[in-house]
Amino acid sequence: MLVLHHLLLLPLILALSTCVTSNEFPAESDVVYQEQFNIAEASGMSVTSVRDLPRDGFFETAAAHYNWELDGGKGQVRIAYWATDDMPSGLKKFIHTRPAFEERWRPLVSDYTIVGKPGHPNGAEGFVAFGKDKEQNRCAVGTAILKLDNAKSKGYRDSFVEAAICSSGTLLPNTMDNLIWYLRKAR
Repeated sequence: MLVLHHLLLLPLILALSTCVTSNEFPAESDVVYQEQFNIAEASGMSVTSVRDLPRDGFFETAAAHYNWELDGGKGQVRIAYWATDDMPSGLKKFIHTRPAFEERWRPLVSDYTIVGKPGHPNGAEGFVAFGKDKEQNRCAVGTAILKLDNAKSKGYRDSFVEAAICSSGTLLPNTMDNLIWYLRKAR
């Protein structure tokens, strides 16, 4: 079943690797994309679309900046990589503010209560949103800024990952932690 699942993603991965090459990302970018799909799918969802995001503001110096949609909109993952040590110092402070959280994730849960999540030893921080709507959607939202020292050979030094995983059923409390764990292992 797992092999079939990955075979279904092969055309999308090949198409993405063609796009990546035209955007002058590192030569091994097709491998990087494949690793990223594995990271996103660690949440138990499938990547249904991928798009490049603008490299402006905090992300102006990023080597890459993407957004993945999971299960047709039930989840979002945003990820950025820096090839040098110039990740903006204000990024971490900005992303953990409540207004920034609401701006990014309000479309996923229309009516919600926000509960703070303490910082985790692995770098994950964020919020959990419990929807009050008819389906009682729940979203785990987290962010992490990682120093990927062991990834320097692949051309990346720092990474920013942000995820919102929503479910009308069971939602594992460690969804974001699993994403961070997979990101570290992939590097």
